[in-house]
Amino acid sequence: MIEAYPEFTELYREVFDFRYHKKELVSMYSEALRILDQNTVELMVELQQEEIKALREKNLRQEEEMRRQETENFRQKEEILRLQKLLDQKNT
Repeated sequence: MIEAYPEFTELYREVFDFRYHKKELVSMYSEALRILDQNTVELMVELQQEEIKALREKNLRQEEEMRRQETENFRQKEEILRLQKLLDQKNT
């Protein structure tokens, strides 16, 4: 392997030496897992923040639609009252 890829000789030696330094290997592995865990937490927080933002935007759109419907409902009630008044006048 070293003959085929001599540029990796030092790396091969380090990997081979890990047989004798198991604590160091476990420590490096533990550190890598800690970093992965931290990155996972950060990603989950970012995803939750995006979801919160999307839900807030959806809520704003729904509130705007509700206000529009309330305005339309009020207008229709006024129209009903106007028409009832006309009908009452016509019947009297």
